[in-house]
Amino acid sequence: MNKYILILGIAAVTASCSKLSDPISEISESYYLSSSGQNQKAFGGEYLQDSIFVTVYDQLNYRHIAGLDVEFEVVSGGGSIETQYTKTDSRGMAGARWKLGSQTGTQVVRVRVGKADGSVFLTLSFSASCFLPDTWNATTAYPDIGFSDMAADTVSGTTLAVSNSTMYIQGDRFYEWEQLGSVTFSQPRRILFGNDRNFYAGTWDGRLYKSANLGLSWSECAKPWDNNSYFYYMGITSDNTLWATANGRGLRCSRDGGQSWTTDTIGIDSGEMLSDICRLSDGTLFFFTLSCHLYKSTDGGHQWTSVPVPGYPLKLFVNENDELILFSQVNGITVYKSTDKGENFVSVKSVPVSFYTMMDHTVHRRGGIYYLLIPGYGILKTSDFNTYTSFWQHNTARDMLMDATGNFLVTELQSGTVNYFGVGPK
Repeated sequence: MNKYILILGIAAVTASCSKLSDPISEISESYYLSSSGQNQKAFGGEYLQDSIFVTVYDQLNYRHIAGLDVEFEVVSGGGSIETQYTKTDSRGMAGARWKLGSQTGTQVVRVRVGKADGSVFLTLSFSASCFLPDTWNATTAYPDIGFSDMAADTVSGTTLAVSNSTMYIQGDRFYEWEQLGSVTFSQPRRILFGNDRNFYAGTWDGRLYKSANLGLSWSECAKPWDNNSYFYYMGITSDNTLWATANGRGLRCSRDGGQSWTTDTIGIDSGEMLSDICRLSDGTLFFFTLSCHLYKSTDGGHQWTSVPVPGYPLKLFVNENDELILFSQVNGITVYKSTDKGENFVSVKSVPVSFYTMMDHTVHRRGGIYYLLIPGYGILKTSDFNTYTSFWQHNTARDMLMDATGNFLVTELQSGTVNYFGVGPK
């Protein structure tokens, strides 16, 4: 967990509450500080797992500096330091335990290192992310800010996610992530979980991998296109059929868990790209494209017919009652509902939005309630897609992921911050 940051010591003016005097020389310019214990995470009121440390090194004389005064001061968050004043030891190190306060988000501790006469003065800051249960927690932590896809097995409680072409597995707490060491392949892009309890990972270079043991090991599947070395759009339906499209290559499917791929699809232009694909309980399939087109198949995906849609939809979802839900760019975003397999769509809810973008992981079900993230608006919740209440109005929200236990991670229009809503410590 420890990360090291090298910071050149510079002359600075101390705060009036500091026990260190103002610097009187530039001797400190030959020293630098290294920090250990940066960017940790914890719930409010808890100590960080690792103590925070600074190390002072004389870069001219190649030695660590012992006996310097060290002061740890909480700057934001309301937390506390167990040992506020100490000295560097023979290794040039000084550390303290940091207990986070009750303020969600980034908390900061500033460290001053020097001599009482001011002949040495160094300073740096530590940051940590504080989380509170049952409220929204913004964080700038990594890999969290890079998450673009997530898949979960609710039976085992296993959640896998992709951040910047690297796969991670969730720890015991919703904000804990560890790089998945079993992934020996490169460039994962898409992660799916099927009713066969297999995880499927598509890569940026056109490959497909499968794990039948919750990510402990992976085997390579057949590529949807042997001659394609670029990414493709992938989905999975409730019968565990995999579907894929790539630029100008048409729709392909695998009905045997990725062992082979077929091209026996008629009625869809080769330029259509997969956005969502859903299967009703009677086997009827609906294929929604990035071009806002909707297609229907009643023979297992062999032949498809076009279905008229209202406006320019961004998302298709099918609920447990086989009702089709469309999110269309009408009066902001309007939610449409069809109870007759796409023959008719009725407007059921409209909300204003501050921007338009693709809607990927924006509908989730938790405890019998559906949570709908509308980019540029926030989150609605509903149990029947007729009556809606606002769960969180946040007009810079862009996408929403959900883990195996129902915790949410919401990304922002501008990268660099994500928002968690989760349960407290176990």
